[in-house]
Formats: sequence, C-alpha cells, structure tokens
Amino acid sequence: MSRANIAKHYSRILSQWPKDLIRPEVQFQRVIQARAANAASIHEGQETAELKNVNALYSLLDNRYTKKVLSRSKTVAKTDLEPYILRRPALPAERSAYTIKMVEFDDEVEGAGEVDLIW
Repeated sequence: MSRANIAKHYSRILSQWPKDLIRPEVQFQRVIQARAANAASIHEGQETAELKNVNALYSLLDNRYTKKVLSRSKTVAKTDLEPYILRRPALPAERSAYTIKMVEFDDEVEGAGEVDLIW
C-alpha cells in the first residue's frame, strides 16, 4: 500500500474521531494529524507497521473490542456461574463443626497442643 493511501486512511480516521468535550485542551486528533503529516515521509519497511497502527485506530473507532466483549458475555450461560454464587452465609453450627475439624487436624500435625478458639 502506498504512503498516500496511508495518509488518506489517517485523514478519514481524523474526520470521524469524536471530540473530547471534557478535556478540550488535550485532543487525540492532534496526534492523528501529526501521523498523517508524517505518512509521506515513512520508509518502505515501515509501511506495514503504519498499516497496523491504522488498523488499530479503525478498531478503536468502530468499538470492535466492546462488541467482542459483549458477544462473549451473551454466550456464557447463567448456569455456569451457579457454583460460584454464595446463597447464604455459613451458620454458626457449621462454623463450629469446621473449627472442631481444624483443631483435630492441628492436634494430629503438631502433637497434642492447645488451640484457642475465637468464636
């Protein structure tokens, strides 16, 4: 692809890029303008890298990444998340049974030692 075509791509992206109303002193269009101005002076070997930059700008302009993330979230079934949803907190009786098991395990590992229970 010629350097003139790369400059045309930058001009097209520049015309479609949204303005930043929150920070008007910092505009990304200035960066794109500088790239378009330097497109005529790039070397033969840099054309491929410059085309990758143009493609990345087009993908940002078209919101390709947002569309990809949204399409993936639609494919995940709600049932896949069921095992990870905590339905209710553990009851005190369940906690005490767990604590007893941990004390027994601690006694086995360290010998007959004392364990202070907090709850």
